[in-house]
Amino acid sequence: MSRDVSLDFIAAVNAQETDEAFIVLVTIDHPDLPAPVYLNNSGANLASRAGLGLGPFLACPFQPTLSDDSDDRPPVAKLIIDNIDRDLVAMIRDAAAGGNAPVITLEVVKASDPDMVEMELTDFEMREITYNSLTIEATLTLEGLFKEPACGYSFSPTYFPGLF
Repeated sequence: MSRDVSLDFIAAVNAQETDEAFIVLVTIDHPDLPAPVYLNNSGANLASRAGLGLGPFLACPFQPTLSDDSDDRPPVAKLIIDNIDRDLVAMIRDAAAGGNAPVITLEVVKASDPDMVEMELTDFEMREITYNSLTIEATLTLEGLFKEPACGYSFSPTYFPGLF
């Protein structure tokens, strides 16, 4: 699957050595939350697209693991967040208890230009949430992707005369 990314991003990714660092941003959103939760894995709080009303993205160690591309099953990713604050567990637990799963957006930005989103993965649903004193672990799925109709038309002689 191809993605539109900048030439600087491609050069930094393919370079043998680079001074560029890539930061993953996570947005956790749910109607029951007072405001979306913004996290980043850079080690420091980060302002990204503050003019658009986002953030600040709080520093929080986490590890996203993306799924492999497969045609026979929906994409499944894992997200492991260090349990650094009781409020984070409470917010995620309360949001998940409401019946609707929290929605996750993963974004990749360059440290030199955090306002430019290089890659965006949206509409993940946070499922199978487990937590302990050290980590919060969740499975991220795109459940609705395979429930969408593949074609807006029915195969009838009106629309597809060559089939009949």
